[in-house]
Amino acid sequence: MHLPRSGRRMNKTAIAFGTFDGVHRGHQEIINAMLTAAEGRGLDPLIYTFSNHPAGLFGKSFSMIMTDGERIAALKGFAPVAAERLDRQLAATEPEDFVRHMAEKYRMGAAVAGFNYTFGSRGAGNMDTLRRLGGKYSFEVYEIPALMYGGEPVSSTRIRACIERGDIAGANAMLGHELELSCEETSQNGHAVLKMADGLVLPAPGRYITEAEGRRLVCGVLPGGSIEPEEPLRGIKKLRFIGRIG
Repeated sequence: MHLPRSGRRMNKTAIAFGTFDGVHRGHQEIINAMLTAAEGRGLDPLIYTFSNHPAGLFGKSFSMIMTDGERIAALKGFAPVAAERLDRQLAATEPEDFVRHMAEKYRMGAAVAGFNYTFGSRGAGNMDTLRRLGGKYSFEVYEIPALMYGGEPVSSTRIRACIERGDIAGANAMLGHELELSCEETSQNGHAVLKMADGLVLPAPGRYITEAEGRRLVCGVLPGGSIEPEEPLRGIKKLRFIGRIG
C-alpha cells in the first residue's frame, strides 16, 4: 500500500511505540527507555501512537482510561508525539511496509516498545519482526520487559478491570498517578449529578473519596454510571479518584 512521505528532512529519531491508554507505569518505562536511548545515541525523542483507539476501528465494545485527547496531551508531557489516525487502510499495512514508513517518514534510528507489542495487518508484526527488520532499515531495537505488580504485568486491561470492580487503590498503584476522569454536570430525577465522558471506563457502584477543583469530597457512583457528589460543587470538569469507602 502507499503511505505518505514527509517533505521535511528531520534528524534521526528514537521512537517509543504503543497505544498508551492511561499512560501507566509500564508505559512510562517504555517512554523513559526511549528517552535514555535518544540521549545516549544523539537521536531526537518521539512517541508514536494513534490518535484514535485501535479497538474502536472495527466496532469492538471497549472503554478507555483516558479520552484520546487526554492521552495525547499526557504523552506530550514526556516527548514530542506523532499521532496518526488509524483507518482501515493503515490497519491493513503489512508489517514491513509499516516499518519502512517509520524509517522513511521519521528517520527511525531506534525503536522502543514493550515485550508484547504487535503491529501491522492483523498484528502480524512483533518484537522479533522489528529485530529482523532493524538490520535492513538501520535501526536499533529495545524490547522493554513487563513491569510487574501483584505477580502479573501492569497493563491497561488490568487497570480497567480494577476500576470496573471499584479497586481504585490497585488501579492507582499501576497507573502511578490517581485516576482522573473527565465529566460534566447534568440532572437526573431532579438532582445534579456528574456524567463521565463517553467511552471512559466507569467505576463500580459505591462511595468514593474523590478530589475536584482542589477539594476532597465523597461521591457516590450510581448504577448506570452517574456520579452524585454528597455536597454541591458546580463546574466540575475532572474528578480524581483517591479510594473507595463503601
